[in-house]
Order: sequence, then C-alpha cells, then structure tokens
Amino acid sequence: MNGLPADTDVSFLVGAELVQVCIGQNEVILHFLPAGDPTGPNPSITIESEVRLVNPDGAEFTLDTPVAIGPALLPLLRVPVTGAFAVPPGTLRLQLSSGHFLDVIDDSEAYESYTVTNGDRVIVV
Repeated sequence: MNGLPADTDVSFLVGAELVQVCIGQNEVILHFLPAGDPTGPNPSITIESEVRLVNPDGAEFTLDTPVAIGPALLPLLRVPVTGAFAVPPGTLRLQLSSGHFLDVIDDSEAYESYTVTNGDRVIVV
C-alpha cells in the first residue's frame, strides 16, 4: 500500500453532494456536485478497491466488488459530505450529514486503489 499521505488536502469534498454512482466491471465512480460555486469543478472518486461503509447505528460493512459497492451507496445520493480526511495508512474517509462514514481503502501495493479528481487536481492512490 502506497497510501494517501495524512497531510493531503481533500477539503474540497466538504459540502459536496453525491449526485451519481456509476458502476463498471472493475470500478465504481462517484460524481459530486461541488459546494458553493455550481460552476466550479465537480469532484469525483474512482474506486477500484474495497470500501467500508459505516451506518449511523454503527453497523459496518466491507464491500469489495463494484456490484456490491454501487448499490450500497445509492441511499447516499444528495447527502452532503461534512468531513473529508486522509486516514493512515492510505484511507480516504468521508463523513456524511446522514451519519454515515465511507472509507475508501488503499488495498493494493501493485495497482491503483482509487483516484480523486477535482478540476486539474488528480490524486492517485
């Protein structure tokens, strides 16, 4: 695992709302509506790794295929991100206003686990 450095600024995700979940054979792509300026860049996250979804009641689920990840995230459409953090050793954690947490995990030493984009900024983990 190469990881997401703990000091990586992913604050551009705070306030963004998940508006689209795209399910492919090998990935899930999350598209967000940016906070504030609707003409600004639309953040996205391409997931090719495991995710951990924690429900508001504390129930935790680890999902490892696009077919499992995509549908599990549909209830989070239009839910604003209230916190975005880099959690060592390489996890991107999103806290949502619904009380959910979504951890995108760096689970491969050999391949990309996920990519976060915001305009010209691309973070590959």
